[in-house]
Amino acid sequence: MPSITAELITYLKTVTSVTDKVGTGVAARIYFEEAKQGVALPYITIQTFLGWSQEHLRGISGSARNRIEVNAYAATEDEAYQLMESVRLSLQGRFGFTMGTTWIDSCTSEDGFESFIIQPE
Repeated sequence: MPSITAELITYLKTVTSVTDKVGTGVAARIYFEEAKQGVALPYITIQTFLGWSQEHLRGISGSARNRIEVNAYAATEDEAYQLMESVRLSLQGRFGFTMGTTWIDSCTSEDGFESFIIQPE
């Protein structure tokens, strides 16, 4: 059974608003944890940070929750924002669907887009 991260990468490769920006198929610039060195912009990295099983008094329920971070990298802040919005909107508010072989109860977004700019001293 593929990991939820692998399922998400496969799913994003089917989203036209994402693939228009990062490429398609095996050439799509969507990576697990870290991008390859020297990769062209824009690209996406995906990390799974937390995962826990839902439990009840009789044991594990068979469902789990995962916290997944998706990062968009681009030449400009606006390009990164547009790429992140494409990812967010493809998942936001979805309930009860299959992503590959994994059943997804729901997807939520926490704080949305964050931008970090390092100012020269």
